[in-house]
Amino acid sequence: MEVNRLTIAQNAIKEVQEAMGLNDRWLNTRYRQYSDIRACIYNYLHRDRKLTLSEIGRAFDKNHATIIHGIKNYDQLKNVPEFKETDIQVRSVLCDGEVKTYAELVDRVSELEKQVKNLIKQLNECNG
Repeated sequence: MEVNRLTIAQNAIKEVQEAMGLNDRWLNTRYRQYSDIRACIYNYLHRDRKLTLSEIGRAFDKNHATIIHGIKNYDQLKNVPEFKETDIQVRSVLCDGEVKTYAELVDRVSELEKQVKNLIKQLNECNG
């Protein structure tokens, strides 16, 4: 059974709202923290879940131009540390907790790099 694409977007909105403790006004306010959250959701739904701009707009009660603007903002801000944290929090909610905080990701990368170096060393010893 195929899930309605609009329902995917509505569920994403609901999940983020509940997980981040947002009130109903976050969908329509211009406060930066809320517009950043919306931009992260727009990006996730459009690029990862392949929803159209119109489908996302219907779920948020916005027009497609607003969604385009949010995605452009996402692209401009994605390397700003504070925005990265927001994106990681949103993705963590939408990806069932698989995404960690930025600091946890850095630690995990360091751990994996050590494992790779150790494996290369072991491989060289076997070949050597």
